[in-house]
Amino acid sequence: MKKRHLLAIFLVYAILKLLFLYWLPLPLSFDEAYYWDWSRHLAWGYYSKPPMVAWLIALSTHIFGNTEFGVRLPALLCNLFSLLFVWLILSELVDKKRLIKGVFLFAVMPILTIYSFVMTIDPPLVLFWLGATYWTIKLVKRQSLSYSILASVFIGLGVLTKQTALGLWVATLTFVVFFSSLNKRLKVFSTLCLIIIPAIMYFPNVLWNLKHHFVMLKHTESHFSRKEHSLLPFLNYLAGCTAGYTPVFLWSLLSGIFYFKKLRDEVSDFLFISGALFLIVITIMAVFIKININWVLPFSLVAIILWFKRGYNEGVLKVSAVLGITFSLILCGIAYFPYNFPKPLNRLASKFVGWRSLAKKVEEYYEKGYPLVTTDRHFAGELAFYLSSHPEVYVTGETITSQYQIWRRVSDLSGREVFFVKQGDEVPKCLVNPKLVKSFWIELGFKRVKISLWKGVVRG
Repeated sequence: MKKRHLLAIFLVYAILKLLFLYWLPLPLSFDEAYYWDWSRHLAWGYYSKPPMVAWLIALSTHIFGNTEFGVRLPALLCNLFSLLFVWLILSELVDKKRLIKGVFLFAVMPILTIYSFVMTIDPPLVLFWLGATYWTIKLVKRQSLSYSILASVFIGLGVLTKQTALGLWVATLTFVVFFSSLNKRLKVFSTLCLIIIPAIMYFPNVLWNLKHHFVMLKHTESHFSRKEHSLLPFLNYLAGCTAGYTPVFLWSLLSGIFYFKKLRDEVSDFLFISGALFLIVITIMAVFIKININWVLPFSLVAIILWFKRGYNEGVLKVSAVLGITFSLILCGIAYFPYNFPKPLNRLASKFVGWRSLAKKVEEYYEKGYPLVTTDRHFAGELAFYLSSHPEVYVTGETITSQYQIWRRVSDLSGREVFFVKQGDEVPKCLVNPKLVKSFWIELGFKRVKISLWKGVVRG
């Protein structure tokens, strides 16, 4: 197949993805709405993540407006450029036949399908991770300082996207210093680039964390205290990864475990250190703590690339491709018609459904100008996005549990009359002489939920 034919196929694929996203009726998930709210207050850091996701959404919504399409377009663009990097990486490592098969598998991988129309920190993380991987491979094979600089810049962009990229930073440095055979002078310059460039790029985020008592670090640490100590969560993790990444996940994991039984080379060592090794360690951790399948996303992709490079099983690849296409089509169908699927499947859309309806109901009673108060970040982000006035929402609680308590505290509204939205009909404790405006039942996440609306003065 000629290059122009492959390019034409890729352009058709990109256009179909763009049209799918443009007409997608799925409301924003509460995470997407939360990150959109971040984008209205650009900074060098936020409660749980570095700033990149907010920066990308801010750029897109500045051009396309505060719309679902505007929020999600960066996810699609990151996905398409990630596929281009997969193409470039595999073109350095395998023959043309294997290259086409590899790119096709990544194009239909269910978790990457999701992240082509759902905007979180993961789409840009994958893009920058694969970019750093590509330029590091070029550095090993061509030995040029420019490749070291490019790899360092992409690592810097990665650590500005998600804390996970710190692992890539450490892995790349370890590889260059201890495992690469770069000439002595280039090794010194490459090491300096890999230390200095990402550090300079990440330093403003460190200052932000210092100013805010390392709240992001504390939030990250809390994830690793979710101890499970049972076999069922571990099996759920393996099943989720097998469905999300297709069965090649298990084969790439096994390939990593037995990595030293085959002939090695420098590029394979790098892919093992930056991908498969981390994947093995995190999978072992999944026996003891709860691990979400997106946490291993970049490590899994690199481990799969290593599997392709060192020889793959044709039968596993065919089964994975068929399952990838099937699951991706189901996910796209659920995104368009979430109510038309059986409960076990439509649960995948539970983070998305109902918020537009809730905001429409609240809009009937909310008077612009009243401070809007709610009880958690899910309600705050969705109401801020879907209410026509896009109000600045307050979240109750003096303990910092989201970005909202960093921006503003309900106690700052002491003595002022506010509009309060909450789940359930219990009287809000922070209000003096609260008046119930309206209570109603609504379906959120496929569950019937009672919502109550209140007016009252915030206690002094």
